[in-house]
Amino acid sequence: MMERLYWIETWGCQMNEHDSEKMAGILEGLGYQRSPNVEAADLALLNTCAIREKAEEKVYQALGRLGEAKRQRPEMIVVVAGCVSQLAGQQVRERAPLVDLVIGPRAVSRLPEHLARLEDERGIVDTTLYQDSLMRRSEPVRKMKERGKAWVTVMEGCNKTCSYCVVPATRGREESRQLDDILGEVMALAAEGYVEIEFLGQNVNAYRCPQSGAGLADLLRAAGRVEGIRRLRFTTSHPLHLRQPIIDAMAEVPEVCPALHL
Repeated sequence: MMERLYWIETWGCQMNEHDSEKMAGILEGLGYQRSPNVEAADLALLNTCAIREKAEEKVYQALGRLGEAKRQRPEMIVVVAGCVSQLAGQQVRERAPLVDLVIGPRAVSRLPEHLARLEDERGIVDTTLYQDSLMRRSEPVRKMKERGKAWVTVMEGCNKTCSYCVVPATRGREESRQLDDILGEVMALAAEGYVEIEFLGQNVNAYRCPQSGAGLADLLRAAGRVEGIRRLRFTTSHPLHLRQPIIDAMAEVPEVCPALHL
């Protein structure tokens, strides 16, 4: 069987970059290997961002450039993921019929099922804001950044409705992972040689373990006790949820870096 290659282009925040790591992990688990360029890829994936006003047009410009590669190799699978997918949905397919699959951020873990469906049909759109997306984490995650640092998603979504922000519409309502699940991932990363962990969430200091009720402060203290972890960070924080327990944990846990992203 010939080697299948994938290519990913990512725009946007750390969460988007980490989503690309997850999708790379899924693809490699399915037997794909990373391609040095889009021309050689059997699957091309654009992971998009909608935080800027012209973000959607940027996607269509990139798809226009992909058009030639698709014409040369019609069997190439073109996937559009991320926040523009969530906002535009079927409109992506209407403006760019070369796209085979459109998936929103909460559908990342369902990538294998959708790729299997592409064998029989093209033009799949999934922008469902699944509430179990963090319970279906893909393994292994394909780390793309420097060896010493790793991102770990602790929650997704935001329950705030700020007039200037698109996040609730693209990422859905807040959903937190189980504390033990997060710590298991941190310990596995430490065993692989990672020394710095950055916890990710659109409203990360609103983290609340759905089982125990533990908050971000509890997570920081527990992660600081993991052997091999030297530095801990978290982003992005909402001022409303910057409570005293988090401040105390920052002061008392030496592994927590003296920086606060607001």
